[in-house]
This record gives sequence, structure tokens and C-alpha cells, in this order.
Amino acid sequence: MAGNKTLETHKDERVSATTDSRKKEMDKVIPEAGELPRAIVRRVVKNKLSQCSHDCDMSVHKESLLAFSESARIFIHYLSATANDICRESKRQTINADDVLKALEEIEFPEFLKPLKASLDENLQIT
Repeated sequence: MAGNKTLETHKDERVSATTDSRKKEMDKVIPEAGELPRAIVRRVVKNKLSQCSHDCDMSVHKESLLAFSESARIFIHYLSATANDICRESKRQTINADDVLKALEEIEFPEFLKPLKASLDENLQIT
């Protein structure tokens, strides 16, 4: 009986070690997949700062860029989930631009509607 307990303990340790190993691998993969490209975040932030402050060239600390990136990622997830809910309520499987526009209203960001519609119209004219 004691031998069985020892075998079970070793088996549990192996399973735990394998699970920990897989968890560490996923921790490495998931943040990289979920991050926004740093160069694009930097460009967007610097572009907006230059519009706000014409007289000087501002630099942005690395931690600030990370905060901007994480904030944008969270916003995108929230907006996507809301647009997905709207899409499902309409008994569809594909999110369209109208779903995103309605989601912006629902999550109370109506100030984004006008610039987004203008951008969508501009891109539709180009193609």
C-alpha cells in the first residue's frame, strides 16, 4: 500500500511539473501575441503629442509607451467583446463596421463615432 502512495506521489509530481512547464510556455507566448506593435504605438502617441504641442518635440518614456499599449489592448478587447455581443444578438457570426459603431455608443465613447465614420468613408473611397 505504501508503494502505491509513492507511485501516486511521483505521478502527481510529474503531472504537476508538466503542467507548470506548459504554463510557463503559454505565459511566454500569450503576452507576445496580445501586445500591440511597439513601433506603431510609439508613432501614434508621438503623432498625437505633436498635434497637441507644436512648439517642442516630446519624448515618451518606455514605461509610458507600455502603459499606452496595454490601455489600447484592453480597450480593443472591450470594444471587440461588445461588438461581438451585438453581432450575436443579430444572429450573425461576423462582426461588421455597424456592430463596432453601435459598440462604441454602448460603451459610451460616442466621440469616436465621427472620426471613425470619416476614416471608414475615406478608406471605402480609396478601394
